Amino acid sequence: MVAGRSLIAITLAALGLGLTGCGSDSPQLSGTIAFMSKAGGVAVIGADGGGVRMLARGDQVVAPLRWSPDGKRVVFTMWKGGTGRLYVAGVDGRHARRITRAKYENDINPAWSPDGGRIVFDAEGDGWSDLRMVNSDGSGEHKLATGSAVTGNPAVVAGGDAWSPDGRTIAYLDHRGRVSLMNPDGSDRRRLKGPVLNSGGFSWSGVSWSPNGRELLYDAGRRIVVVNADGTGLRSVLPRGRSPVWSPDGRQVVFVSYENVFVVNSDGTNPHKVGIHGGTPSWSPDGRWVIYARFEGRAGDIYVVHPDGSDERQLTNTPSSEADPVWSPLGS
Repeated sequence: MVAGRSLIAITLAALGLGLTGCGSDSPQLSGTIAFMSKAGGVAVIGADGGGVRMLARGDQVVAPLRWSPDGKRVVFTMWKGGTGRLYVAGVDGRHARRITRAKYENDINPAWSPDGGRIVFDAEGDGWSDLRMVNSDGSGEHKLATGSAVTGNPAVVAGGDAWSPDGRTIAYLDHRGRVSLMNPDGSDRRRLKGPVLNSGGFSWSGVSWSPNGRELLYDAGRRIVVVNADGTGLRSVLPRGRSPVWSPDGRQVVFVSYENVFVVNSDGTNPHKVGIHGGTPSWSPDGRWVIYARFEGRAGDIYVVHPDGSDERQLTNTPSSEADPVWSPLGS
């Protein structure tokens, strides 16, 4: 066991990562976490802090990272030659493969369909944007709407991303920044009654579907609001913040406010801080942990903590920086 941990530590050191939070007195976490590493691109690490490996190398990889529903692949944007394309990498060690091929725009903010067969994304050019879809093998790319932006968030485990949990509806922003819905074939478009999304035209925090698919949660600037998927019942019960994400059971919401990470009950009660200097929080698949990147100066490290703020653990310790950690749907 000692030799095994030494080998892991050597591998981590080679990538600029440190192994922490894995003492024998702490219960071991399970599963795999994907994150952006400033030391080399896209990496995955065991939730116990071990087994790190690179999925894609290069300093031109940008967030968000998104796990496929089966936990076997990660999709992300990589810039090459001044243009951003979508790439899919397998966690089994297969090389990252480009799946979008248009020439004149940047492809960003991908979101998997619940069955893992399709990916919806933004194609942004000089002063324009399209909402597009492509099969996960790179075939069948086509436009769904013009002048709109995908409203997904990184928390696949919460039923989020642009797709509703049943895969029948896509949430997006229309040309006025209003949260709207449509069928995956682009039909039956309808705008929800609610405030404009606080995105400045585009937001990675976006809209989070409730796990039962009945409600949508998003940052409306001065407040975090919840609206029924049929457009009724708008309510503002959550504190001001950004990047809100439902817990897997729908009972709590994690969000960022004034650069700290908070958890609150979905009815707005019991808001409490669980992390400091944090960004892009999300949940473990079983809802027992919140994961986020903590930034001290320019360096970021990955932390996990229980939703009540207890048992915080640091998973990486590096002079470089890690960001945008996302737990695989298969781990807890």
